[in-house]
Amino acid sequence: MSKKKVIRFGLPKGSLEKPTIEKMAKAGFNVRSSARSLVPYIDDPEIEVRLIRAQEISRYVELGYLDCGITGLDWVMENGSKVHEVTELLFSRATRRPARWVLCVPEESPIKSVKGLSGKRIATEVVNLTRKYLRKNGVKANVEFSWGATEVKARELVDAIVEVTETGSSLAANNLRIVDELLVSTPRLIANRDTCITVGDQAGGGDEQLVDDTQIVSREARAGLGHLDNGVHQFAGFNLGGAPWGATEVKARELVDAIVEVTETGSSLAANNLRIVDELLVSTPRLIANRDTCITVGDQAGGGDEQLVDDTQIVSREARAGLGHLDNGVHQFAGFNLGGAP
Repeated sequence: MSKKKVIRFGLPKGSLEKPTIEKMAKAGFNVRSSARSLVPYIDDPEIEVRLIRAQEISRYVELGYLDCGITGLDWVMENGSKVHEVTELLFSRATRRPARWVLCVPEESPIKSVKGLSGKRIATEVVNLTRKYLRKNGVKANVEFSWGATEVKARELVDAIVEVTETGSSLAANNLRIVDELLVSTPRLIANRDTCITVGDQAGGGDEQLVDDTQIVSREARAGLGHLDNGVHQFAGFNLGGAPWGATEVKARELVDAIVEVTETGSSLAANNLRIVDELLVSTPRLIANRDTCITVGDQAGGGDEQLVDDTQIVSREARAGLGHLDNGVHQFAGFNLGGAP
């Protein structure tokens, strides 16, 4: 008796998770996930679902760790993934509008076009897309990766940002102006190229089927996922993968031999049946300062006025120039105000 093939299906963890699960429900599939577990239940024995960050899904589909997945066109292009696109899916995080990656500057910025970014600094999550865009326009600029909260950096830390938006409301709230649009992105159902075949190919060309767009998964195509794209596509079974974008716990069992993950209570590890082998680091938040601008009150006053400031104070009212904390004296920050950062 041949072993039953199971599809490894990657669904996006994060902002697209809820609308994607709702889309699956419209297709007739009940997917249930808990806050801690990254291996959701699905009411089809031929499909195994894994929640992976949308940023990673196309890479793991390309490598064959996932047979198929739903992710944005933006991340397929950012990763340069060679995958088979089965279909475009018209839904998004908050609206039915597509996601737009746009080049933005502060309203008061003199930059009017991409040409004005020569020699400037740009922060973004999509470094590869941004560099490709700059090359296309013949502009040399420094592109740096942003971990998020990118809008706040445009005014004080960098000259411009490339950020994703659906409605533009967050950009407007931060007084940012759109200079250009790099990409319009919608979710895509993608499949590994080597494991994707049509029913017609398998059956000698005579059994191709057309599957309604809203179905996503065809129950008639028992071996896999179906959609109208020159026949119903099927996917043979593979293992799952992982990378540093998060949802790391789910990767320990199927892609890698071990993970190094952060925890406070250990509940997420326990929920995913993971055992702690060793502890690398215990971390707490720190108040940090630039070394060149940090001096003690004692240094400034000739060594006689060092003060001890209670831990909970953080800011010393006696140290009028800046922030204070117990560390061999009260530290001041010359010529600085307490401000915001990412």
